Amino acid sequence: MPKKTFYNLAPEKRELISAAARKEFARVPLAEASIARIIKDADIPRGSFYQYFEDKDDLFTQIAAEEIKEKFASFTNKVIQKEGDLLSAVEEFFEDYIQHLTAEENKKLERNIFLSMNEKMKNKMIPTHKEHPCMEGFKTVMEAIDRAKLGLASEKEFKYLGKMINGMLFRLLTQFLNDITSKEECLEIFRFEMDIIKRGLKSKQTN
Repeated sequence: MPKKTFYNLAPEKRELISAAARKEFARVPLAEASIARIIKDADIPRGSFYQYFEDKDDLFTQIAAEEIKEKFASFTNKVIQKEGDLLSAVEEFFEDYIQHLTAEENKKLERNIFLSMNEKMKNKMIPTHKEHPCMEGFKTVMEAIDRAKLGLASEKEFKYLGKMINGMLFRLLTQFLNDITSKEECLEIFRFEMDIIKRGLKSKQTN
């Protein structure tokens, strides 16, 4: 992650560097990304780059963390707005997310983040990892979910539901980012699978 000198910069300067990095990481995967292009677009000396970051992997991890924080904050807000209704929040969040990715620059950045993350980077993005960028907010969203609306009988069922939803979203997102499905196909499959989950939970509540 960035050095303290990066956080000591004015917010406008930090955003300028982040914007230049996003542009470059959207252009090509991490392995092909050019530090020279980033410092040129950010208008900073090459020596300054290494005062802020160890290397381009360090900067890439920062950009990936920023993207995750932004999505996590959006999802948390959806859960709160929906008064703890997890499934409604998931539906609105994913539809908004796919709409966000219809902008080609956004889609390229997300695709390259997915392609470029090594195992060490991915492990840090697991919600329970101590270095996860949203560790503090994770507890907030868990507390905001109204489990009574789900009709689940145990913590084990709640955890498995979360795994099912995460797996579904990851699969659909991967297919969309790799142009296996169109926006319309992706959302059609998403709505179909969410309907199955909702009907299954409703059936469980009436039994």
